[in-house]
Amino acid sequence: MVYEENRTFAQGYREALRPIISVEGVGLNYRKEKSSVQVLAGVSMTASADQFIAITGPSGCGKSSLLRIIAGLMRPTSGVVKYRDSPINDTRREISMVFQNFVLLPWRTALENVMFPLTSTRQDMSKAREKCEQALCDVGLKGFENVYPGELSGGMKQRVGIARALAVEPEVLLMDEPFNSLDNLTADHLRKDIYSLLINPNTSIKTVIMVSHNVEEIIELSDNIIILSPRPGRVVGKVEINLPRPRNKKSDTFSEYEDEIYSLLS
Repeated sequence: MVYEENRTFAQGYREALRPIISVEGVGLNYRKEKSSVQVLAGVSMTASADQFIAITGPSGCGKSSLLRIIAGLMRPTSGVVKYRDSPINDTRREISMVFQNFVLLPWRTALENVMFPLTSTRQDMSKAREKCEQALCDVGLKGFENVYPGELSGGMKQRVGIARALAVEPEVLLMDEPFNSLDNLTADHLRKDIYSLLINPNTSIKTVIMVSHNVEEIIELSDNIIILSPRPGRVVGKVEINLPRPRNKKSDTFSEYEDEIYSLLS
């Protein structure tokens, strides 16, 4: 009996340590007329349970392309990306993505936009509607279900995009510059709200991978930071952030992390 309990514990421990996302030697080339442009070269990284990973680097280094490869929206030229040891060759229900430019359908209400990814599934639509209404409530948009995107502010549009990603109950949430198009005050409020939501044990999300060029933002949010070189993007640094939350942006340690990351970027 004790042996069985120990074996079960060991299996659970190994499962907790096993990466949810593994990026192994990923390279990407774009065809440009008769030539080829190398965007990524030999990128490797992992994301495990309860980790918030940030990817940063100079413009054009392939950050967003890497995120799209992880999402299954693009195929790498070389290497492989795995979800729990299974190669990602297409989009998966377990992986959801929040885009920088909202990508909302203007002729659909906020609720209809959140429900859109579920319309192609075999879910009961009444239950799907309840789930999507709850997702909008979770991101602070209760009462805005029947409002169209044109009537929403930038921050509210991004909340709809996040609710849409959450409604499919993913294990992995990918975010591509999610606060880049927002003013500073709106972005600051949304960052706090979103982090509180993501660390909520009642959500399905196990890990988050975010692309951002905002150094202060990634130190504030992430546990580990992956720094890419100029194109072709290679991993030139990995920084683990050991700061208690909420993080004090004015602390000496926060400034030291900023200096370290800017040094790696340069």
